[in-house]
Amino acid sequence: MPVNETQCKTTSFPTLLVTARIEQSINQALQGRLRSPAKATPGDFGTISIAMTLNLRDHDTMDVSIQLAVLLGSGGQVSVTVPSVVANVHLSGLASVCEGACSQVAQAFLTEIANNQIVPAVLQGLNDEIQQVAAATKTADPQHRDFVLTSFTLNSIDVTFVVCPMGTGGTPRPPARPPGRPRP
Repeated sequence: MPVNETQCKTTSFPTLLVTARIEQSINQALQGRLRSPAKATPGDFGTISIAMTLNLRDHDTMDVSIQLAVLLGSGGQVSVTVPSVVANVHLSGLASVCEGACSQVAQAFLTEIANNQIVPAVLQGLNDEIQQVAAATKTADPQHRDFVLTSFTLNSIDVTFVVCPMGTGGTPRPPARPPGRPRP
């Protein structure tokens, strides 16, 4: 069924709002352990790169790079995944012979942390924004139809999404029951 664009609502907001939340969450969680504040950089095509350097002990550090993919997933839901996590441990003295093994172990743990801490937080923030717009659009709609997400893009400048009334896009509306007919 084709979408009647006049019934849909397009909303945009700066990607900076998403990246600032990510940075704030990481900086608060790792307060005192970061060499410098975490930096989240939006890219084109739904990516966000997160970079940080952790202080380990003395002059030892760990550089961490996490890439997020933020796209429209199946069922009209936003999808946030972690396609890449890279950890490079830098150790001094005799411990430097263990850098490779330490980096591999750290990378495994950081992948779990990214999937279980960062992804849910980003997803929740985006879904909250989308649900607020969908609810406000339903309230303003004369027929008070439910609105669902039909388009979502994240690029280096902004996040743009479209909500449309159910039945005008990819989600068919059930046929109306004729008056006076009993339910099957």
